[in-house]
Amino acid sequence: MKTKNLYRFVATSLASACLLFSSRAMASDTVRFVIVTKGIEYRQTSATTVSRLPSRRLPYSFEAIIEGGSRQALAAIKPRPTIQLPAGSGFTSMYKERPALGLGEDAGDGWMFGYEGKKVFDNWGTRTKSELDSAFPPGSYVILLSGENIALPLPKDTYPSAPVIRLEGGRWSKGGYRIKPGKNLRIHSGVHATFNSHANGIIGVELENEALGSTMLEHIHVAKPIPGGPERSGEKSFSAVIKASRFSASKRYTLSVTFGSITSQFPVLAGTATALVTYETWTEVPIVVEPF
Repeated sequence: MKTKNLYRFVATSLASACLLFSSRAMASDTVRFVIVTKGIEYRQTSATTVSRLPSRRLPYSFEAIIEGGSRQALAAIKPRPTIQLPAGSGFTSMYKERPALGLGEDAGDGWMFGYEGKKVFDNWGTRTKSELDSAFPPGSYVILLSGENIALPLPKDTYPSAPVIRLEGGRWSKGGYRIKPGKNLRIHSGVHATFNSHANGIIGVELENEALGSTMLEHIHVAKPIPGGPERSGEKSFSAVIKASRFSASKRYTLSVTFGSITSQFPVLAGTATALVTYETWTEVPIVVEPF
């Protein structure tokens, strides 16, 4: 499944050195974050209309992430990290697979959730919320990492409201946003109403050029400090102007805004890493540059 989650935003905020580690590298030498997340993805089609993605897009997600340092360093962690789901989880009976952690496919990916024997670890998506909640109920998710059992307590649903993005410079049309060539685009994330209501809050904004696969804008801020993480801000929203010169006519772009409620944040691995438990919502908007 496509991942626009806290892990990606946090990972890109770090200036991780690409160090060489021996095959006996310890997690405390490399890991920066251990994260468990449940999320829901939406699409915005007008100034006020935000709807959950269709079931075929697997809009509900569960993610378990071990992130930090180089891929080589993460791969060298011994023994291989494992995950234990809460006693109430129906994952094994539902999917006839045993949960596991494995390195993601891309160079920047950390250890991610999947099942034993899975070739590509990219976390888990489901068609319905009931399926997600049956496989991944509230409870303690225990990650065994370098001899330490890290218990991440996932509470009942603590999803933020879905972001309602405000855009200026064009108009809503055909289920997306259109801007004329030569026009600037003003982006406003909308307000994260519960930004300060939990252990921490997070806002992430990303604008991608679909044709080039490149990122034109990437921003993240949090309500409270995260050691080694993104900058803190008291703002419950984010805004920016993208200059017209950065757009190309007839090209497509995708804007994504993530709101996260961090329900637990605590040090692990003798204080060298941070554990985070989060609920997230993220909204995407297709943007096209064309005359109208």
